[in-house]
Amino acid sequence: MVRIFALLCALICLLASNASTASVLESEVPLPLRKWKEPSIYASARNDRGFEGYRLTWLPNAKSNKAALSVLVVARRDGSALISVRNLNNLQAVGKTRTLSANQVALLRAYLRSADFWAGTLESEPKAMHGHFWTVEAAKFGNYRWLQRSAPNDMSFLDAALYFMRLAGFSREQFLFKDPVMQWPHG
Repeated sequence: MVRIFALLCALICLLASNASTASVLESEVPLPLRKWKEPSIYASARNDRGFEGYRLTWLPNAKSNKAALSVLVVARRDGSALISVRNLNNLQAVGKTRTLSANQVALLRAYLRSADFWAGTLESEPKAMHGHFWTVEAAKFGNYRWLQRSAPNDMSFLDAALYFMRLAGFSREQFLFKDPVMQWPHG
C-alpha cells in the first residue's frame, strides 16, 4: 500500500513538472518574427530539448532614427556560442556571425539569472511613451520564456539587455544612450 502511494505521488510530481514545462512553452513572443525572417527560438525549444538559445530584440521608439536590432545567441555543446546581429529594418546582417567564448556565454547566463529571467513577470512596467522596447527570449532544456520591457527601470534586466548589445559589438557611443542611468554593465 505504501509503495502504491509512493508511486502515485511520484507520478503526480512528474505530471506537475511536465505541466509547468508546458506552460513555459505555451506561447511564442508576440513579435513579427516571420516578417523579419528571424528563426524561432520557441520552435527550436519545442523540437530539441537540448537546444539553448537567447535573443534580444530592441525596437527603438517611433521618433528615433535608430534601426531595430536582433541579437541572436545560439549555444554550442562545448559551452561556446554563435552570435549574429541583424538590422530588422532592412533585414540585413550587421557584421558576420562569430563565436562567443564559453566565459562570455556563462556571463550572459549570469546576467539573466541576476535579472530573475526565468521567474520574472512578462511585463511589469507601464509602457513609456518615449521608451524603446527590449524583448529578451531564451530557450534552455526544453523551456522557453520571453520578457519585454519598455524603457526598463529594472536595472538587472537592463544590464542583461545591455550585455547582449556589448556582445554584439556595440559601443556605448554607437548605441547613443544619453540617459546617465543606462550604463554598460560591468564584466
